[in-house]
Amino acid sequence: MLNQVERWAQLGLSLRQMQAEIGDEIGTQVGLRKLNAVVQAVDEPTRIELTSVPPVILLDAIWVTVLAPTGERFVDKKGRLRWCKQRQKVAILVALGLWPHSQRWHILDWELADGEDHASWERLLVRLENRGVYRERGVELFIHDGGGGLVAALNLIYPHVPHQRCVFHKLRNLWQAIRTPDGLKQREAHPLKRDIMRQAVAIYRASSPQQALTLRHAFCQHWQNTQPELVDTLLRDWDDTVTFYQFMTRFPKWKTTALRTTSLLERLNRTLRRLFRPAGAYHSLSGLLATVARVLNPLRAI
Repeated sequence: MLNQVERWAQLGLSLRQMQAEIGDEIGTQVGLRKLNAVVQAVDEPTRIELTSVPPVILLDAIWVTVLAPTGERFVDKKGRLRWCKQRQKVAILVALGLWPHSQRWHILDWELADGEDHASWERLLVRLENRGVYRERGVELFIHDGGGGLVAALNLIYPHVPHQRCVFHKLRNLWQAIRTPDGLKQREAHPLKRDIMRQAVAIYRASSPQQALTLRHAFCQHWQNTQPELVDTLLRDWDDTVTFYQFMTRFPKWKTTALRTTSLLERLNRTLRRLFRPAGAYHSLSGLLATVARVLNPLRAI
């Protein structure tokens, strides 16, 4: 039964579909709770040392709602004693390994956590290190969204590996930092913001770090008086947002777009979000873990 469930999990069958298939085969119904446990046992992420260490690692988190017991109970309309539950956000922390010369990628590991704090990211990074993911074996770059807890954990576990701040996240922050002049109508403000963003995007698409600095200087000179918050946002973490230029020279065959953003991992996270959205909120952590395992574990590296 384990092998069959593993195949179904890799094909993306839901627990209800698996339940129906097993029921047809053995002639009796299998409980979803038991099936959940089987799926989790099949998809428990491997902890063995990696046979090939990726040069680039993307790190990101996706948030989902669960219904967590409050410790109190109530009697429902049928007289049954039930646990009171409240909505609670939890984070799925994901590490994706990328081999830029071939564009091959795999999931390295993932973690269910209360948040994106230092301790949660550190647990995930320590597991990666225990599997042989360290600089001496070929790790060259971490790409992430710049979260404080993640940066602190990386500086502790991987102090000598460069970081690349995701340019997409930086551009999103720049968009939010634009302040439209008072009295400017929305139809007039939008073209202004688009023009500013075209200038900002051009900085990160420059052919060299020197050209990027030249464009940055011109941008800051032009917008310093009218958009000071925008300029401050651009300058913040500047060195980490242009780390990818170091690798353009060292590894000319690497695809530059793969070195600037976490977009590859973001696309994978969208697959999870499509599964999370109909659920609204998960009634148990085991159900959430089974859902995540069915998507991520078939893509893991060994």
